[in-house]
Amino acid sequence: MEDIVSSSGGNISGLLIWCVLLFGFMYFFMIRPNRKRMEDAKKMQDGLKIGDKVIVAAGIKGVIKKIEKDTVVVISGKSEIEVARASVSSKE
Repeated sequence: MEDIVSSSGGNISGLLIWCVLLFGFMYFFMIRPNRKRMEDAKKMQDGLKIGDKVIVAAGIKGVIKKIEKDTVVVISGKSEIEVARASVSSKE
């Protein structure tokens, strides 16, 4: 009976070590880079200014005409489009 308990305890600790290693791998290669990307995008969106050339998530390129709290008015050609600030994916 004691052999069964001691051997199963070793398996549980080995399993625990593998779970910790797997979580560490996921954190450093998946979670952490995604958080960094999100922080960079938020900084870029908070730093938008009138006249900046931007690309919206839908692929529309334009120039910022007006900035409000949560929205931005983008001029693309002869059209003015009001989009959410979060949908600005990059600056040109």
